[in-house]
Amino acid sequence: MLSILALQALDVTVEADIRRLALLAGIGRETARTALWALAADGWVTRVVPADGPHGATWCVRPGVVIHSATDTDRSQVDPRPAVGSGTAERSILLTDLTSRTVASSHDVFSCAPALGVFAGNVFARLGTETTDLGMVCRLVGATKEQALFVLDRLVVAGIVLRSKAGWRRPRQDRRRKVSRQLGVDGRLAVRAKTYHLERQLWGWWLSEEAWMKAPRRLSVRSRPGPGQLGLLPDIGTNVYGAHPRTAAGRADYRQARVLLESLAAPDDISATPVQEASAQNAS
Repeated sequence: MLSILALQALDVTVEADIRRLALLAGIGRETARTALWALAADGWVTRVVPADGPHGATWCVRPGVVIHSATDTDRSQVDPRPAVGSGTAERSILLTDLTSRTVASSHDVFSCAPALGVFAGNVFARLGTETTDLGMVCRLVGATKEQALFVLDRLVVAGIVLRSKAGWRRPRQDRRRKVSRQLGVDGRLAVRAKTYHLERQLWGWWLSEEAWMKAPRRLSVRSRPGPGQLGLLPDIGTNVYGAHPRTAAGRADYRQARVLLESLAAPDDISATPVQEASAQNAS
């Protein structure tokens, strides 16, 4: 996911919080966090700046290792590409390949049990509508024959992948949504996206409250505007939600804040897919 963000930003150093990466990859935020540190331990990425306030951590990918250019020899389902003549064209090819793979693997049917799992999504994403043999599948996903066969068999039984004597391929018609409904996981990633969106709002609300408390000149508690009462020149820390809820002891009431935000949330707050959202953010 960091490779996609780096290609979009034209910079190997990018700011990325774990929730954003989790939504892009179709995994949970804790899985994304542990994966980042595993990649860092193996030398694939480096954390340049830790997370601070509203900003996620800044990570640097190693383009010579992570963003390679041997795309013409790694895919069996397409004809070899001619040599790329410019950096822009190469970036476009890499971005298209990585985004396509991400869209294929980031699906409810590849979430955690009772769904098929992340590894199954990775295998599916590497297949195309042309047949791929077992040896190529193993090389593409970095698995043993036993590991690849186990997952491929699960994909075939689920009806997401077709098998022939020559190998495996995706069916012409995408069956992932149908299978996710059968497994009872349809809509799981959309719910996760809304949850993370709410968590960002809660965190931003509290940061605004901290900014108000630290302001040298500020309105009294009673004079602070309520929800939706922003002025033309709002005070430091003022936001559309008003003052942060407090307990009787004056401490932050996070539970009440969550209830209030949930009551204000619209059903279509999360309308774009994570990949579309990331593309729009980097294009702006």
